[in-house]
Amino acid sequence: VQNARGVEDYLSAVEQAKLPLTIGHLPTAEDQVLRQWILDLTCTGELNWSAKPEMIDLAMLIELNEFQEQGIIRLYEQGLRVSDWGMAFIRNICMVFDKRLRQRKSPDKAVFSKAI
Repeated sequence: VQNARGVEDYLSAVEQAKLPLTIGHLPTAEDQVLRQWILDLTCTGELNWSAKPEMIDLAMLIELNEFQEQGIIRLYEQGLRVSDWGMAFIRNICMVFDKRLRQRKSPDKAVFSKAI
């Protein structure tokens, strides 16, 4: 959820006893699993997808194999571990699991900061 950007809009909503929200979505069950996976990766450098292996698609595997070839991660049957060197690229690794980012129509118009 995002707050209203303009101060006037924000204050107007608050004065009317409304939440000053403009956009947002309710996370799906898949969103919640992927969120946890990304948190696991950023906090521990490891990911175990054994509880939901069906969520790993071919596009993900292709990207993860590229990271493994570069020594950034080590893939296992049911997960992965980020190498010490690979922790510098943790944002890039997490992007593999961000399906909403993948679904963006135009990568040139990304609203997020770019990783190295």
